[in-house]
Amino acid sequence: MNSTLTIEDYLLDQLDFLEEVVLIRGIDDKAQPVLAVVPDQEMDWDAWWEKVSDLPHMHHPIVRAFDEIPHTATMKVQRLQLEKELKEQTN
Repeated sequence: MNSTLTIEDYLLDQLDFLEEVVLIRGIDDKAQPVLAVVPDQEMDWDAWWEKVSDLPHMHHPIVRAFDEIPHTATMKVQRLQLEKELKEQTN
């Protein structure tokens, strides 16, 4: 799996506790996962690490509420906005 969209879809299909998975460019240009967990469920870190163990290297995920991930009116993730927010938080 080389495409970030393919990886996102794979993780959403495999991990039913996730509501959203977004891979953006991290501060060092490595993949930075941003996750939203389904309401009333908890992040299952063991399942997460098991599923990503054979995938390309990623940073430790950032977990946010679904409504804290910027979306367009058609519910597409605003990746550039998310990257900008991440960079602002680390400065």
